[in-house]
Amino acid sequence: MIMKSILKAFLKALFIRTIIAIVVFTMAYGMLAADTKAADFGPDPVASAGSIDNGMMREVFDAANEILAKIPANASERDKVRLFHDELCRRVRYDYTQSSPHMDDVYGALVLGVANSHGYADAFKFLCDSAGVFCLLVCSETNAWNLVELNGELSYFVDVCWDDTDTYDANGKEYISYDNYIVNKSDLEKNGREHVAAEGFDWYTGYYDPEVGFWERNDYKMSGFTYDGVYQAFKTQYELGRTLLEVRYDNQAAYKEACEQLTRNDMDMIWDILYGIGQVNGYEYVRWECNDDTMTFRVYLDF
Repeated sequence: MIMKSILKAFLKALFIRTIIAIVVFTMAYGMLAADTKAADFGPDPVASAGSIDNGMMREVFDAANEILAKIPANASERDKVRLFHDELCRRVRYDYTQSSPHMDDVYGALVLGVANSHGYADAFKFLCDSAGVFCLLVCSETNAWNLVELNGELSYFVDVCWDDTDTYDANGKEYISYDNYIVNKSDLEKNGREHVAAEGFDWYTGYYDPEVGFWERNDYKMSGFTYDGVYQAFKTQYELGRTLLEVRYDNQAAYKEACEQLTRNDMDMIWDILYGIGQVNGYEYVRWECNDDTMTFRVYLDF
């Protein structure tokens, strides 16, 4: 997993970003929500390697509608953002070959199911626009991600591409990470220079409400290591159907203690926690991972 993450980051750093012509995007987004502003913070756009005609746009709408139809009644903005994040992780795979003609646009992501970071970000914005969630596209020289408005504040970052692990358990269920989901600018940039926006993003104030942030709101981010804290976080995530369980720390001392305590003696503490939440039935294999950049500890469940 670590080697795959390194390869994924390396390939993302190699590709030269291209996006679909502005006139096509204006048409596409306008057909969904005429009053929604589209924005691109980064290098000047150049012509895409592929082009989207009207017939292809119909395919895009059909694919988008399959996802939009899953929005429950009275869904909040957070509910919609979570749905779009997870659906794209499941439906799209990263283009490691960097050869798909639509890897960097919404057609590649939603219809072909193959994209680079720009394609993921375009698809996420496309879905948000159509569901009435204000969303911007943000770019660096080598990456693209999104900024979404929640609770009236345009302050929360989502990078679906970097959360798509492209790895699965034995039953074919994908491990979905939330490393870059509704996070602040500081946490996002911990994942590397690829998340430092290009010129034109100076207006961002950095306001961030922890009560809105994914990790803080759910008590998945902690200041100190405790058995009970990890137990409760893993229990909540498991009950939500997740097979990739994560906790994050806001300081190095707590993070290092967590990694040491949770992995010592053949992972005795991890197994104790997993037995406690009733997860072990049916699962035979467990592997762990420490992400030093974001100070996140992960456990992957497998059959």
